[in-house]
Amino acid sequence: MLIHIGSDHAGLELKDHLVGHLRALGHSTFDHGPFHYQPDDDYPPYILQTAVAVAAGPGSLGIVIGGSGNGEAIAANKVAGIRAALAWNEDTARLARQHNDANVLSLGARMHSLDYSAALATLFVDTPFSEDSRHIRGPTQDTVDELGELLEPGDIVVDGGNSRWTDDERHGAELAAKGIGFVDCGVSGGVWGLRYGYALMYGGADESIAQPVRPLRLAPGRLPADEDDRRTAQPVRRPRGRDQGRRLMSDLTIGVDIGGTKIAAGVVDGGGTILSRVRIPTPRDEAGIARAITDAVDRAGEGWDGVSAIGVGAAGYVDETRSVVRSSPNLDWHDEPLKDLVQRHSGLPVVVENDANAAAWGEYVHGAAADHTVMVMVTVGTGLGGGIVAHDRLWRGRFGIGGEIGHYRAVPEGLACHCGRSGCMEQYASGSAHTRRAREAAAEAPQRAQILLSLGDGTAAGVQGPHIEEAALRGDPVALEAFSSTGRWLGQALADLAAVLDPGVFVLGGGVSAAGDLLLGPTEAAYRQALSGAGDRPYAKVLLAELGPDAGLVGAADLARRP
Repeated sequence: MLIHIGSDHAGLELKDHLVGHLRALGHSTFDHGPFHYQPDDDYPPYILQTAVAVAAGPGSLGIVIGGSGNGEAIAANKVAGIRAALAWNEDTARLARQHNDANVLSLGARMHSLDYSAALATLFVDTPFSEDSRHIRGPTQDTVDELGELLEPGDIVVDGGNSRWTDDERHGAELAAKGIGFVDCGVSGGVWGLRYGYALMYGGADESIAQPVRPLRLAPGRLPADEDDRRTAQPVRRPRGRDQGRRLMSDLTIGVDIGGTKIAAGVVDGGGTILSRVRIPTPRDEAGIARAITDAVDRAGEGWDGVSAIGVGAAGYVDETRSVVRSSPNLDWHDEPLKDLVQRHSGLPVVVENDANAAAWGEYVHGAAADHTVMVMVTVGTGLGGGIVAHDRLWRGRFGIGGEIGHYRAVPEGLACHCGRSGCMEQYASGSAHTRRAREAAAEAPQRAQILLSLGDGTAAGVQGPHIEEAALRGDPVALEAFSSTGRWLGQALADLAAVLDPGVFVLGGGVSAAGDLLLGPTEAAYRQALSGAGDRPYAKVLLAELGPDAGLVGAADLARRP
């Protein structure tokens, strides 16, 4: 059996002990980390990615470890499809499986010895679920009287038993008379009770508890206030950046981000704030693209005096003079003199940069990497792009084409790539690859992709990127597996890059990165597993981009100040 295992730092020694113990018993294990002590690491990602892996892999089990194990059980139960149980002794470890069909065991590293904890894990893994062994007894009147004495008016009791109390209505009424709320979670309520209770602590729990509470999608540093906030919560970006001393209304430049479907432009101040913004659909013909770019520049700058320069980010190979786009697959450009075009029209100095390089610079100066000296940005969108910044310098290579991480060969004689080669990492770790895998899996096993297929037109071919994220949040096995697979490939790419570049931080951007922990969890786990010299060298941080789709525009505008 495959056992996924993760811990916080209190459980490091126990986790390593259990990995060896379970493998000796013939089980396979996947270690989700952490792999050594780093003081600024946080434990929830290891717990959540363990739970996501179990939910995505039918037939597998999970073990999560903390100091006491309580917080780990709560964190794991935030994931749809997870039934996590905390084990104190042999009976609780065995009954978690036999009675509750739990698929994740939570252990407290400070509660027992290594050998006793290993015995608990063995009981959990080896005990089968039995439908006939569910509890049938309810609590006594003494229990209700005890609760009434312990709790105060305004408190809430969540019944997480394996069966309904035989006198639920009477017990609930007695508690209500004392001002104490009562929620009956019904059969298998232990799991939903824990999740419901967690949601109650932070607000937004579903009033109807007949079905599981949706897993909470928490943005970094945020707690949900209501259902809408859960779906749209974004980190609140604190004022930061390498040029914080600049006055907000000084150093105005225009940033332009040229994509295959849209051209965005805006006036950006020295603090990285976008003061005006326009979007224009990208025309299909070369002359139309040129007109759209100049039109976007004019409209963005209208009414703003003091604009000093223009920075343009474009997909494709940009030459070493930052003037000419040698080729661009999305725009069908070859040796396009983009700098001259915009400069003649505007009369302002112009800098042209690869769009992923511009995004990397934006995150380095004003975003997630603002506190780091060496960073690599990886953009997981339609393709797979990247940018490298070291000690305040954007690394472009001798001919201006450095950082094309999507086109190093990851698989000899692998999948054909649009660049004309085969086996490029872009064919395995990009948004296009992510969607392709989900479609293929949905076509092969539609019964496991019912949620995913229902979000599109009902066919595998109708599955789109946003559908995969939504389905994964709702526990669809195929969607969860797609994120797990994409994360494994992306983590391998980060490990390869770390072996050569040794950055302090990787920043993940692009459309797929908007899925947050769904992508970040498996990516970081795979990176740590694949990194050469793991355990003997520091791990780079793996962070989500903070500027979102504006990173390229903000980065291009800032590069215009640094000709």
